Amino acid sequence: MKRVRDELARQREHNLHAAKAQPGSEMAGVLVLQPVGGDQRLAVAQGLAKVMQIDVYTARTRLPSQSWRLHRVGPLGELRYFGEQLRQHQVPCVWAAVEEVKGLPVFRVQAIQSAEAQVTVLCQNAHGQKGTLQLQWSEVSQWVLGSLPIYKSVVDLGPWGKLQRKEATQDYAEVVDWHLHRRGCVLRFCDHTYRYREAAPLPGLWDPPTDGPLIAATAWKALKAGFEQAIAPPLQRDFTGFGESALDFIDLLPEIPAYLDLSRGQPSPWDAAFQLYSCLRFLAYTPPEKSS
Repeated sequence: MKRVRDELARQREHNLHAAKAQPGSEMAGVLVLQPVGGDQRLAVAQGLAKVMQIDVYTARTRLPSQSWRLHRVGPLGELRYFGEQLRQHQVPCVWAAVEEVKGLPVFRVQAIQSAEAQVTVLCQNAHGQKGTLQLQWSEVSQWVLGSLPIYKSVVDLGPWGKLQRKEATQDYAEVVDWHLHRRGCVLRFCDHTYRYREAAPLPGLWDPPTDGPLIAATAWKALKAGFEQAIAPPLQRDFTGFGESALDFIDLLPEIPAYLDLSRGQPSPWDAAFQLYSCLRFLAYTPPEKSS
């Protein structure tokens, strides 16, 4: 038994070393576990435990049941090796290089100017250059929703009645990404920066509102309802669980631009976590099979 275990350990080290020697394997990468539920969890947890060399109980606590979970960051070659081993043991997962995430073009949408025969959006690129883009609703291959906390510095009573300053959640910004796989880019909407007064109405849903946060909130809700009617693919909305798992890892990764114009006193790791989540969803997308 000992000789068998030693041989397996040597084979594992050999394969891992070979994976690390592949071109580009030194680039920073991420490994994400996908959710598993029901009766499959035990068998999948056993596979996760075997590959990652941990006990089954720990594996079950790390295996997500509802949302994607960022499991590990490190050199891409190592993560690719573990990902391939996990898939062989029926553990659903995805991995990607951070450079792939950073290389995906993201355009910030300011307003939908027309939504009749085709959609015309006013947007800006990463350099702040403005322009319009025309597309069909059918070009949206997938869309993603996320809620990002906005913090405010407040003063509260601490131990012994002393005043202390801390960060508290003041509000949430909601973000919607359209994934356009045929064009290889993402269109990003945000409820805090969408220009409602300049936007055209979606037919039968809402008219351009006047100023006011309550009216804007109503218009944003109607805008999302319009998306649900017009966009055929299902909505990916499990970002919060992924974001919570990613907060401990974001600082270990190269800087990931968030492409958001939120009024923040200081950068928030939630913004980069959403960028990472949306781009990973984009990269892992598989077109649905056409029925014969």
